[in-house]
Amino acid sequence: RSVILVWQHGGPSQLDTFDMKPDSPREYRGPYGSIPTSLPGLRICDKMPFHARIMDRTSVIRSFTHNNGDHWAAAHWLLTGYLGATGSDRKARNPSMGAISAHLRGSHEKGVPAYVNMNDGGFGFHGASYLGVACNPFRTGSYSYGNEAGMLPTARASSLKLVNGLTAEKISTRVSLMKRLDALRSDIDKSGAFHGMDSMLQEAVDIVTSGKARAAFDVSLEDKQTRERYGPGWGEQALMARRLIEAGVRFVTLNTGYWDDHGNIKKAL
Repeated sequence: RSVILVWQHGGPSQLDTFDMKPDSPREYRGPYGSIPTSLPGLRICDKMPFHARIMDRTSVIRSFTHNNGDHWAAAHWLLTGYLGATGSDRKARNPSMGAISAHLRGSHEKGVPAYVNMNDGGFGFHGASYLGVACNPFRTGSYSYGNEAGMLPTARASSLKLVNGLTAEKISTRVSLMKRLDALRSDIDKSGAFHGMDSMLQEAVDIVTSGKARAAFDVSLEDKQTRERYGPGWGEQALMARRLIEAGVRFVTLNTGYWDDHGNIKKAL
């Protein structure tokens, strides 16, 4: 099994998306109308006709509630399962769901990361915390603080391919030498950091030499019809997330933000 977590930073208003409360008094419900969906009895925002067609394949959870108004505390809670960080103390106390998945299960296939975080930004808390650097996500893309999509790298990104003159055999020789030198220092390492670095190094070598990850990040390999169905921006990033899962990545977080709408909700939605 694999997971694509669509992290909607700031949080879209449920009263204007999936939980319209159409029978509530006008002063309490949102400014938009509702439409029927493929799930009998469920109505959602009239701005979401494509969502309406597939709601019979989803679950709308209305039982979750809280009394915490702190953005950072809420993000930490939802991403890690624990309260801890606050707006005044933003240090992560616990590992994220993706980091736990990387720690317990790893990737499905050798040559791809176990955990990828696309367009990270905002409050963070996607990292591994006390699980160590080996369980941190492979981060890709740039974050945009608006509701437009951040930029993603292409398959030609230099970090995912061998530079001219460098071969897999040369990498293997250099890694072997580095491990011998690091062994001299790891004997006195009490924090476990060297063990985590060893795991990260091996993963990086596998990613660069196998080519699987590079191909997964290259959405141009998809046929034109599929790319047009997904569309640009967030759609293209969702397509990349799907490709990463198909390549063997176990957990992908796709960040979309910023959704903390107040007086500008009509413009934002």
